[in-house]
Amino acid sequence: MERKWTKLGENTFSLIVDGIKAGEMKIALSSTALQATCKIGTENYTIQRIGFWNNTVEVRDDKGTVVAKIYNEKWYANSYQL
Repeated sequence: MERKWTKLGENTFSLIVDGIKAGEMKIALSSTALQATCKIGTENYTIQRIGFWNNTVEVRDDKGTVVAKIYNEKWYANSYQL
């Protein structure tokens, strides 16, 4: 299975799996937050950094429900928990 991200435009990417478009991601850069919106099939997701130091990443569906959270295993570690 070959997976590849292809750049479509400024901050817009497409996920290609075995030559078929599987999803799309648009990254919104702003001074306050770094956020990405993703569409995989018919599902929409938002990826955003949260917390005081912005070191936790949340993935939410279009209803606002947290479907994944990624955070440091320990404050000094380079490993993450999903």
